[in-house]
Amino acid sequence: MATAVSGSCNVTPNMQLKAITEADLIGNIFTDFSITCFENCIFVVITQFGKLGTLVHITKDVPQEVSCNTEDRAVFSTKVIFGNDEPYVHAAARYLVSLMETSKTVLLAIALKNWDRDTVVTIGNRAKQIFYKALVGV
Repeated sequence: MATAVSGSCNVTPNMQLKAITEADLIGNIFTDFSITCFENCIFVVITQFGKLGTLVHITKDVPQEVSCNTEDRAVFSTKVIFGNDEPYVHAAARYLVSLMETSKTVLLAIALKNWDRDTVVTIGNRAKQIFYKALVGV
């Protein structure tokens, strides 16, 4: 059964997409990264299996408090659309998107062989570098 998600990625005619695909060796495991920036969302694929894996829809929620720096108080809502709906998947998704510093909705496809903290941090740092390359069109 498919899950409908509001705010999905829109593609319009003649739309310029910013996309980048790279591979790296993370913890002696080949890891593929693909980031596509759409007009209203970002599609991120991080895989060590050569397939999409779990799909997670992530939105940035900002508290309505006026007296604080809202960037420091960002909260990310995650919803597994398809795949492994486990707490470590949600935690990794929130962490990875927090590094990207974007207010856009993110659709993350992630398939990792190793979900330990060090691996996720290393993957996050590499994904952040690739995300900024995609933004500037390098």
